Order: sequence, then structure tokens, then C-alpha cells
Amino acid sequence: MTVSVILSFDLGAFWHIGTGQGESAHVDAAVARDVDGLPVLHGRAIKGLLREALTAAEELGQVPAGVAAWLCGTPARQPADDTTGLRRHRFESHPGHATFTNAVLPESWRAFATGDRQGNRIATLFDVVQATAIDEETGQAKDHSLRAVEVAVPMTLTAEVTLEPGAAPPPWTVPGTETPIDWVAALERALPLLRGLGAHRNRGLGRVRVTLTRAARTTPAADRTPVPTGDGQGATYLRVELLGDLILSVDGGTAGQHESLDQIPGAVFLGAVARHYRWFADHGEAWRVFHDGTVRFGPAYPLVGDEPAVPVPLSWHTPKYQQDAYPDLDAERDRVVCDRARTDRAPEGIQWKQLRSGFVTPTGRHVTVRKGFRRMTAIDRSRRGHARTGMLFGYQTLVAGQTFWLRLDAPVPPAVFAKIVESLTDRPIRIGRSLSAEYGKVRLTAWAGASDQALACRPVADAGPVLVYLLSDAAFVDPDTGAASLAPTPTQIGLPTAGWALDRAHSFLRSRRYAPYNSQRAAFDPDRIVLVKGSVLCYARTSPDVRLSEADRASLDRAMADGVGLYRQDGLGRILVNPWLLDRPERRLTRSESDPPGVAAAWPTDTLGAFARRRFADRELPAVAHRLAHDYETYLMTVRETIAEDARLAGRPVASVVPSKAQWGALRTRVDETPIDARLAELDRRLFDPRDGLLTSGVGRRVWASASPFDPRQGEMGETSSADLVRDLINETRLIAELRAVGLHPPPPAPVEPELVSTLARLALSALAQRMPRAIAGQEGQQEETV
Repeated sequence: MTVSVILSFDLGAFWHIGTGQGESAHVDAAVARDVDGLPVLHGRAIKGLLREALTAAEELGQVPAGVAAWLCGTPARQPADDTTGLRRHRFESHPGHATFTNAVLPESWRAFATGDRQGNRIATLFDVVQATAIDEETGQAKDHSLRAVEVAVPMTLTAEVTLEPGAAPPPWTVPGTETPIDWVAALERALPLLRGLGAHRNRGLGRVRVTLTRAARTTPAADRTPVPTGDGQGATYLRVELLGDLILSVDGGTAGQHESLDQIPGAVFLGAVARHYRWFADHGEAWRVFHDGTVRFGPAYPLVGDEPAVPVPLSWHTPKYQQDAYPDLDAERDRVVCDRARTDRAPEGIQWKQLRSGFVTPTGRHVTVRKGFRRMTAIDRSRRGHARTGMLFGYQTLVAGQTFWLRLDAPVPPAVFAKIVESLTDRPIRIGRSLSAEYGKVRLTAWAGASDQALACRPVADAGPVLVYLLSDAAFVDPDTGAASLAPTPTQIGLPTAGWALDRAHSFLRSRRYAPYNSQRAAFDPDRIVLVKGSVLCYARTSPDVRLSEADRASLDRAMADGVGLYRQDGLGRILVNPWLLDRPERRLTRSESDPPGVAAAWPTDTLGAFARRRFADRELPAVAHRLAHDYETYLMTVRETIAEDARLAGRPVASVVPSKAQWGALRTRVDETPIDARLAELDRRLFDPRDGLLTSGVGRRVWASASPFDPRQGEMGETSSADLVRDLINETRLIAELRAVGLHPPPPAPVEPELVSTLARLALSALAQRMPRAIAGQEGQQEETV
């Protein structure tokens, strides 16, 4: 049984969890955000906060000694300031039994954020506070000490702390008594000691109250994913869903910026099954499952809907300037690729570049995986938790929410095959780096949608070259020296030695070096030098008379089925011979974004959503009002000029037929006197009521009603007065359309929100009443200069 608790972080003040980076020239320290731009409290930070609280509770005698280390792990001893010391002490710490997820907003906010690609509405969750240092001698601000810190607004975030199966807590008792206490109760006792989090908590930021909700979880057998039975030969396909961000570094370095792989290597699934090594050893199957390559865990590649993608062949090249080379292309969506392994005669006058990244589906969709980045630093515990000098580093991650597919080949007895798959699919597992914090949680399920077309190959012809495509990384050794080889011999991929040779001119290879980390031994394995996935090997016939026998063709088929080279159990050495990817000299791809444009979502209905919406309205409504006022100022001045010109031609005073500056001032006063909570109908009554409306009664009624034969809104003839334009400005339908344009009013059939409509009407009228006297004065000044 997996036991978990939900922690609620009720932040009652502005708070700042930093990234170590600034943002533009106006913010010196930015708040940590997730990939969708929402504020997040990372699981690593939660782990540190809980360790601090539990340690304090131990010192106060409220929880048994050792709880903090048992749950959160033991930190590494502080080494000397050298890389060797850091590496030596790294493995002396012990991981805790609990895992921690990120503390995030409810899922409704996730949908809302993905629909706000501009980030204008999400920006309401953040603010900026500024501070400066004070000179103790003068009491004035020090020069060049102004600092702007971004903060997140008060909100409630929730995280999950999980105790995985097999980690039964020791029999603790409350200090000084014989009362038993479990880890959840111990954690609950320590939480009141958490009163602040993040930076500047001693200056008013980060005030928090943390509460715990018990949530014991079991996975009933009826609800579990059925264990796949395979294809009768121990092969099956699995779907991998990323429940959390995933760290899979290209190399095993421990410092500096980490670059992430764009695939999930088969070795990590082998490691997940190896947690049950004892079971396989007891059944005499450990050697076949983990060591000799009989069981092969394939690498996981992106899954687009239910369509599998495979690595782009390195022989594919694309023009540097697509639009110049192919004017008929949609530059945003389409791409032409030329397969240089099949032809030397590419269109002339085009500069080609290798297409080195991404994946392609059988329908020609070019796919890229979504990656994120997180900057962190080591903590110097001898300096009261300050950042350790020279230890700023970053992790690039595969972003949660993506799906991948993999092929598992396990020609073993059915009971052993079922145990392998059950080890992966019985419950979510954790893979990659930093497993005890917020990273690495994935869920594997059976997948019946594997497309044969993704792995389809053409028969080898009696003439021409044989093209070998590396579906995964592959490691080869020189048969004579035993050293790593980057030029596989024909025999190593299933061809006969005689009559065949590697055609280097039409082969496209890349290599990398890495050292796998073995958690059982807490050490790195020897370096591996591999040809990377997507590499294309072209084997040419040494003479036109060379033919493949049936035995040779069977050898190629075995190479595709069993793999080639070393480390096959880790998913290396998978090849395709003459695959569909290399069946034509030129093809067109359609770009398939892994991060599709979001659909605008409604504001969340929780307390934070209402608060953020008010902040957004406070920021956006004045801008909308001024835009409306600008438009109607133009209309009103056009009407005024037409009416004034007619009055001058008739010999009447202009002031008697058009609203004066004083009357616009009276309009502004009438709007300001209207109660703030008044609806649009009340504002309309105060302006247009026949008995006491400002524009429809009294001495001003005639000038407001004076009509022009021209309607400037439509640019055509039609009687229009100043009162008509003012009334049109505060028309409810128009105002609602303006609110919807900026995302402040939901589309039909949502009900009208009278508060927002009336607020926009008040702001627009006030802005117009401010602008018109200035415009009138400017017009009168121009007329005097003309005279």
C-alpha cells in the first residue's frame, strides 16, 4: 500500500521562491515558475523545509530522534572547497523514505494558464517590491543599492508527500511515553514550526500556515492496468506518461548546467525492474533478465496522440533558407528534407544543413519534445543556509504531461514476463535523477496502438546499397583490438564480410560518450562510446555481382530482431534495415508542435481566481476605457465640426449648438457622483432620463441633441448628435464585446456581469469627459490662428 499525505501551504502574504536569475532590467530576482508560468514551490524546497521543522521538533522533544533523517534523508557532510572532496562526500548521505511533489495551484489553474499564451492574465499573480540599503551614518539610501524583487501574491498551494511500499516506519514512541507514533503524526506535530518560507521571511514575506490531510491510498487489483501478454514471443508495447518533470542528463557530471536527453533510455526501465532483483534471482532468471541481453528494454520515444514517432535520420538535410528554395512552402508548418544517403544530386543553388534533432511519425509530422530548465544551488550549512560559493547549477528537464512509447522484448517464461511488466505497470514509478524530490514520477500502461508502419522496412534488393538506420544508440567494438569502434563492420550488422564495405560518403554518423550511474554500487560504470540514434550506415557492394543468399537475409532479420552490438539489455543496438524513413530522396514534413496553442479558458472560480481577476480588471479596464474614449473623441469632434460649420454659415453662434467645455465638465461631475456600486441602468438614467437627465433635460438638452447629417462611426450619411454618441459609448452590447476581447467576460451563454460593465462605462465616460475640453480648446486655438 502506498501511503501519502496532502500538505496545504496557505500563504498569507507576498512570498518569493527565487530562481537565482533576474528578469529584464526591472527585476533583480524573479519568482520560480513552472513551465506554464504559474508560481510553484518545488519539492526540493518542501523537503528542506520539512527537514528543518522535524529537526527543530526533535530538539524540542516533540518527535522521536531520527524522524527527520528517516523521512528526508541525511545531508552530505560539508566537504572541503574542492571538487574531489565534494565527490567523495556525495555518496556518504542516505536518501529518505519519503518523496515530495511540487506544491502547485489546483488543476483548474493549469487549464487556465495553458489558455493564456500571452501571459497577461497570469501576470496578476505576481508583483514587484523594491528595497534599498540605508547608510548608517547619514540615514539616506546608499547609491546603487535599489533592488527590485518579484513576489507572488497570497495563495494556497498543495503538495503530496508519499511513502512508497516497502518502507514500513520503525516502532517510534512519543519521547517520555510509551505512546506509539507514526511518521504522519510526527510530521503533523512539526508543521506548526513552519511559519515562513522563501526569501526575506524575516522582513514580512512568506508567512505561511501548513496543514496536513491524511490520504491512505491503495491500488485495488480491479483498478490496475491489466498486465500485457505480449505477442507470444515476449514482446509488448508500453505507454509512458510523465507525471512529473524528468531529469535525464546527457552526461553524468555533478556540477554545471545539465543538458537533457530527448528520449528515455531503456536502462532506466531496466533499473526500475532491478528493484525486484531478488525475486528474479530466486527464480533463476536474474542473469537472463538483467545481464546477457535476452530481455531488452527499448528507449522511449514521443507519442503524438496514438501515433509513434522515431528519431529523425541524420542523413536528412533541409535548406537553410526554406522560403527562398521552395516558395510554395508554408514557412510556419512545412519543411522539405533531402535524404543525402540516397542521392548526391540535391537541387543546385541551395545551402543544406543536417536535420539533427526531433522525431518523425509515419504521417510525416516532425515532433520535438518539450523541455524545461531549473536553476539551483548547493547550500552551505556552515553559513546558516547561505548558498555555497561556486555551486550554482541548473537542470534541463523533460516537462511533465508528455507521453512516450517503448517496445519491451522479453523471450522468457510467461510468469517471468508477467513479473517484468507488473514491476513497471503496477503503480507509478520514479526514474532519472533527484527521485526523492519533485522529479521522475512516471506511469507505464499497456499500449495496443503500436503502428507497424513506424518500424516498417523494405526488402533488400539485389542491387544497390543496404541502408542501416539506428533506431537507438549502438555500441560496437573493433573485433581485432576490442576498442570502441565508430565504423561497424558488415558482419556486426548481419551482412557477410565478403563483398560489402561501409560507404562513408553516404553514411551519416554522430557519437557521444557517457558513463552510466549504477545506484546499487553508488558509482559510475566505465565510459561508453556509442553511435547515437538516427545515424545512417550505408553498406555498398564491392562489385555489381554481389548477391544476398537466403541465409544472409535471415541474418539481417535476426539483427533487427535481436539487436546488434553491446548493452542490448539497456535498449542499445536496435536497427532497421532499409526502413521507410530512407525510401525516397526527398519528402515534406509537417511541423507538429509539442506545445500546441492553448484555448482561452475561463477564470478559475476559487478565491484566488476572483482576486486575480479583480487585479486584472484594475489594470486592463482603464486601458480599454481610454481606447474607447479616444475613438469617440474622434467621432464627437467630427460631429462638432460639421454642426459648427452649419451654424457659422447660418450666422448662428457656435456655442449655442454644440456642448461646451463646461458642459463636458458637468458630464464628468455627474458620472463621478454616481454611486460606485450603481448599475449601468442607473448611469443611463442620470444622463438620459427625460425629466432630469443631464443630456436630455434643462438648458443643455438642445446642444446635446443638435444633429449632424453625417455619421462618423460608419463613414456615411445619417443624423448623429453628441448625445447619440455618448449613449452609444455606454451601450451594454458594445461594452461586453470590449470586455470579452481582453478576457474579462466569458462568452455566451454566460450571464452578463453588471459590475464590470458599469465600471467600464464609468471609466470610459470619465476619460471622454477629460479629453473633450482639451480637444475643443485645441480646435478653437487652430481656428483663431487661421483667422
